[in-house]
Amino acid sequence: MAPLCKFYQQGNCRNGANCRFEHPGASSNPFGGTNSNRFGALSSGGGGGGSSNGPNKYKITKESIRTDLADERPTWIMSAYGPGKDAPDQLFGGYPREQSFEELRLHVQSSANPQQALQEVNALYQQAEQQISTTLSNVDQAIQFLVESENRHPNRNDICAQNSQQGGATGTLCRRRKPSRRLWLGTRS
Repeated sequence: MAPLCKFYQQGNCRNGANCRFEHPGASSNPFGGTNSNRFGALSSGGGGGGSSNGPNKYKITKESIRTDLADERPTWIMSAYGPGKDAPDQLFGGYPREQSFEELRLHVQSSANPQQALQEVNALYQQAEQQISTTLSNVDQAIQFLVESENRHPNRNDICAQNSQQGGATGTLCRRRKPSRRLWLGTRS
C-alpha cells in the first residue's frame, strides 16, 4: 500500500494518475482515461482530505493547513504562507513579515543601535509565531478568509493575470537593438 500523496492533499500534485502515491478522493483523471486510484470509489467529489470543511475551488483543507503549520512546520517562519491551489490571497506574508535570514542579519549589523534592531527582529519573530498559533486555533476562519478573498480586489489572482498579459504589466515589449554588422567589420584593420 503506497503512502498518501501530500501534494495531492494540498491540491497541487503534478503527477496526476501517474503519481506513485495514493490520491484519496480522486474521482476522475484530469489527464484522460480511467482513474486507477483505488480510493476513487470512496470519493464524495471533494478530494484531498476526508473530514475537512468540505470542497472549495482552491482545494484548501483543514488538514493541509494543520500539516503545513504544525506537523511540517517550516524551519524559517519569516516567510509568506498561502495554502491551496491558486487561492486569491495568502494568510500571511509581505513586508515586514517576509524577510530572509540574511536581510534580518544585515538589518541588525548595519544598525546604529544593534541591540534595538535585535529586539525589533525578535518582535517580528514573536508576531510570526502568534500568526501561526492564531491560524491553527481558527482554521475554519482562515479558510473562510482565503475563500472570501476572491471578492476583495485587487487580489493575488488579479495581479497575476495583469502581469501575465503579453508584454508584462505594461503591455509593451522591450527590444534591444542589435549592433550593426558594419560596426563589427569596421573595427578590423
